[in-house]
Amino acid sequence: MKVIRNTTLYKRIQQELSQFPDNRIPFSLFMSRCLYDHEDGYYMNKRPKLGREGDFYTSAYIGEGMARTLVRRYARSCSERGWNERDVYWVELGPGTGRLAYQLIKHLSLMKICPRKYVLVEKSPYHQEESMQLLAELQHEQHQMDIEWWSEEQLMENAHKAPIFVVANELLDAFPVERVRRQGSQLMQAYIEMHKGHQHLEWAWREAADEVTAFIQTHQLQLYDGQIYDAALQASRWLQSFVQGLKKAELLFVDYGGTSEELTGEHRMEGTLACYHHHRVQYDPLLAPGEQDITAHVDFDVMSRAVSACAGARVHPLVTQQQFLVEEGLLDDLVSHQLQDPFCEEARCNRAIRQLLLSDMMSERFQVMRITVDHR
Repeated sequence: MKVIRNTTLYKRIQQELSQFPDNRIPFSLFMSRCLYDHEDGYYMNKRPKLGREGDFYTSAYIGEGMARTLVRRYARSCSERGWNERDVYWVELGPGTGRLAYQLIKHLSLMKICPRKYVLVEKSPYHQEESMQLLAELQHEQHQMDIEWWSEEQLMENAHKAPIFVVANELLDAFPVERVRRQGSQLMQAYIEMHKGHQHLEWAWREAADEVTAFIQTHQLQLYDGQIYDAALQASRWLQSFVQGLKKAELLFVDYGGTSEELTGEHRMEGTLACYHHHRVQYDPLLAPGEQDITAHVDFDVMSRAVSACAGARVHPLVTQQQFLVEEGLLDDLVSHQLQDPFCEEARCNRAIRQLLLSDMMSERFQVMRITVDHR
């Protein structure tokens, strides 16, 4: 896979290495710089990430079935919780280009169940600009709900003012991880350092830090000798803190991953870290800092424990995206028609539904974690 190296970010990482003991940084810090460096990080730079011109697709690029399903789930949640939908803040975390937001706002309006506000929380200035451009027309036409862009700090300051309905599609997998490997009876942790005498980065495995060891022990993760596990310390801490700040809320996290047992199975000896560039996958995060997505599967058992420690929070049984879509009525969207044109609207809609449910096992690899919060 040919990737043009971002020399500016590469040099910045080199300079940062020199400020640390032994010229070495934990892998999570390296991953954070690659993804979130304020100028050249992957999610922060001005290069397309999504769609044909980018590096990967999300469910919003396969018709509008996910959006319709989420709107139905919203209506059902409001009914179950006794919420007036007009009082609710709908919050999308990490909306990226705003494509899913566009579809959701459209279907919320069509189904006449608009929340008080539709809030987009996006840390990338580039993606903020993209989503603002995409939603500009809706923002002018939409008088049933306010469409606003908030920081996470603004969200938490206002979280007590109304019930919150949160949707996060492929968010948790974007948090930096620590790479941990069992070596005999010892736990080792991945660091990144500069090769002595050469101007390139390389891996270094050292004894795991106390907090990493404690994480593995707390979650009772049993690793095989030589096995690598991608530990989501940052994601689990963030999720716990985020949920603790909510009073009345429902949250839907859609992401690829599985249980601890699945992610520590013998078929996962190399962990789950992967890099994406122009719709191709490779497994070397050192190859092109800032020019490729770096991601790891979400351990939903770890996330569930983090949430369960929050007062008033409940984690519902984990389901696959396919189960979620079917249980929330996606198949009801199939349209019966006699038209011969394979490109007619009805045929395209049906094809998108089949693709969303069956394409490339996406709907079976992705999981949906539903959390409800009622903190009195």
